[in-house]
Amino acid sequence: MDDQDECRFVSRCPMFGDFSSQATLRIFQIHYCQGDYGSCARYKSASQGIMPAANLLPDGSFLRSRTKLPTE
Repeated sequence: MDDQDECRFVSRCPMFGDFSSQATLRIFQIHYCQGDYGSCARYKSASQGIMPAANLLPDGSFLRSRTKLPTE
């Protein structure tokens, strides 16, 4: 992990726009983006040159899609 206070990918992380709850987003930002970003699943992936999945959360879980699938 680099000797900096904030993740080097924070300014271009597309995850931020996917949260409907700003409170939940802020918790992730404090814990991962401005804290222990070395444990962030998105950071780990990006550091290896792999674009993280759009719905990958910092804790390694996935954000559920808000898109409703058509019913048959």
